[in-house]
Amino acid sequence: MNQKKLLILALLILSPIILAVGRCAFKETSRPPASSPAPEATGNNTNPTKYLNSQFGFEFLYPPNWQITSSGPNEEQQKLNRGETISGTNPPSLETITFSDSGLKELFNLVIFPAGETGISPAEFEEHLSLGSACDTRWIKSINQEPTLTLRNGVLILSAQVTLGGAKEGELAGCYYFKNLKDHLITFNIAGLKEKSDFLEIFNLIGNQILPTLKMSR
Repeated sequence: MNQKKLLILALLILSPIILAVGRCAFKETSRPPASSPAPEATGNNTNPTKYLNSQFGFEFLYPPNWQITSSGPNEEQQKLNRGETISGTNPPSLETITFSDSGLKELFNLVIFPAGETGISPAEFEEHLSLGSACDTRWIKSINQEPTLTLRNGVLILSAQVTLGGAKEGELAGCYYFKNLKDHLITFNIAGLKEKSDFLEIFNLIGNQILPTLKMSR
């Protein structure tokens, strides 16, 4: 009898302790697992893409999300190809390649002119070099950045920034000029960007990232 009383007394004392331990165990097992950190994004989206123009013998790298379209010879060159005579203010060009961002907003174009004797120099810029480019001195209001000659990978490149006049009064335009091994004049034209910050971003991107990768080939 005494043993039964002692057993009952022990159970009464131990019951709250057992219940408390059980509650703690239940809370621990029912707690939702801690969330793990999201994996970092990986991929090759930052790798540049090569533009190769085998016909005119040059190549360079550009951002991978850009789009490229080619419109071929301009109207003046098409007339010459048909044996017709041309007149007017626009010189013939062999090809125009337009570079746009992923939203198809035009950033700049690349114009290839027929081979000629025009040299790459600040003096030629004022005379003949700018003709037909976005920095055509016949239609500008002022020169914002004097024509500057640099050497990139053995290629002479002339750069200039201007403010347009006429119908495009006040717009900024920028150009880079170089020649391939067959003496074709090739021009980067940056124009039509309304915001100055957008214009400078593209102008500097071409000068600092694209042109250092420019290579010539036959």
